[in-house]
Amino acid sequence: MRFHRTAPAEFRLELDGRERLLLARILQNYPSIPAHYHALSRNPPTAGDAVLRRAEALRQESLAEHRGTLRTAMTDLRQRLLDQSHPGRLVVDLVADDVDRLLQAVNDVRVGAWIRLGCPDPAEVEASDDPVRMDLGFRMYAAGHFEGLMLAGLLDPEPEAPPEDRRDEV
Repeated sequence: MRFHRTAPAEFRLELDGRERLLLARILQNYPSIPAHYHALSRNPPTAGDAVLRRAEALRQESLAEHRGTLRTAMTDLRQRLLDQSHPGRLVVDLVADDVDRLLQAVNDVRVGAWIRLGCPDPAEVEASDDPVRMDLGFRMYAAGHFEGLMLAGLLDPEPEAPPEDRRDEV
């Protein structure tokens, strides 16, 4: 996988066939973080907490709307990843908003898997014979891999020159 800047607010994601399938699988699991995980309060609002109940309802409504929009965008990207009319390497040009949405979705899958594993310290995630735990651990680390590569690409402030403009590389 390569992820690099092509202009100040434009990026290119390049994936081979296996990476395409892996990213599609990761995106299939969006959203993964339970909606209640980011509640305004750990304690349910009491009958007298009308303001907190209303605020929580607004939070849930906003989250559902945001997740719906993001799910649509990720479904579209997933379809591009799985499109076999162009097998092999796939090049996806993205603008900054697309990158932001992709990072949100991949991070959600990573954190959601971590929550379902019981919020372990990453160094304490052990191999398991349990297929569910194995899948969650794989999902967490694979999503983290994609997320890390994209974040590294965001840190490079200079656009990468197109191949025809590069100096000969050995």
